Amino acid sequence: MSAPILVRPDEAASYCRRPAATVYRWAHEGRITQHGTGRGNVRYDLRELPAPGQPAPPRKATT
Repeated sequence: MSAPILVRPDEAASYCRRPAATVYRWAHEGRITQHGTGRGNVRYDLRELPAPGQPAPPRKATT
């Protein structure tokens, strides 16, 4: 597996053409992985985000 392509929340929102609040919600729901913690340090893997016009990522299976 190759290294993640990490982007800031505003960049993630811009990429998938959705509000930043939606990106935060997806992370909270476990749909995408949040890298880092704290204000200004959170990043998201660009490859986990849906392309513009695509449906939201599915929830990750829990065990």
